[in-house]
Amino acid sequence: MSKLQVKMMDTIIEIVSDDDTLRQIRRIYCPYVLEFITLPDYIFEVDRVQDDKVLATWENPQVDEHSGTVSLRHSSFNANIDMSTHKSTGYFYSSQIARNISYCIIQLLSMDALGKGGLLLHSACIERNDRAYFFMGHSGSGKSTVAQLSLPARVLNDDLVGILPTKTGWMAFPLPFWHNKQTRPSAETNPVLAAGFYKLIQSSEISITRLSTATSTARLVSSTAILSSIPQLAERVIQISLSIANVLPVYDLCFQKNNLFWDTILNVYP
Repeated sequence: MSKLQVKMMDTIIEIVSDDDTLRQIRRIYCPYVLEFITLPDYIFEVDRVQDDKVLATWENPQVDEHSGTVSLRHSSFNANIDMSTHKSTGYFYSSQIARNISYCIIQLLSMDALGKGGLLLHSACIERNDRAYFFMGHSGSGKSTVAQLSLPARVLNDDLVGILPTKTGWMAFPLPFWHNKQTRPSAETNPVLAAGFYKLIQSSEISITRLSTATSTARLVSSTAILSSIPQLAERVIQISLSIANVLPVYDLCFQKNNLFWDTILNVYP
């Protein structure tokens, strides 16, 4: 077994597996790979299993509310993420192993961010004028479209991005998770100071409406990746979403499929 370390959202994860699996992971996470081994925050041990062995039927993520352990059960993999010992184990089919490992790492990062007072959001995130703008919405609402229309501006990600509180404010963190139908994220890994959030509404006109704190909180909760579906974590997700909404503006953005929406956004938040 070999090991490879990646750094995402200021968290160092050491992945321990066979050389072929680590080569796949290195290709996907290339900008996030650490070339010099250091003390990791988490260790994730990955084992392959035979493709003809059914591991389990799919279940939603389960969280032990006392230890914080996350259990993931799927026909393609089983994994346990222990937030108390910072050690995780997973058993995966050989096929699509890298994608399934990414799913587990997303769960780990979600829990880690939650412990730090932050969130992972289903959102496109674009950097303009050294500020990060989040574009939220359900599948098909236009997150990838907005990212594509915003080029050559830096795309942190067009579907999944992290946000954490820091001494200088709420920071947006890029993540490497994407597939061929998405806009490829920038290779830059540095975080960006958050400016605001925009719920996408496709329309024949362009308009922007600032939302109340209560509605803003609800928008953020509904955009939270993974964790909002786990009852034991819902209260914490709401608390953090409220903390963000108390500091950063959240808007409804009606937009057309062109980049003129940026003029409206930057007139409000230059």
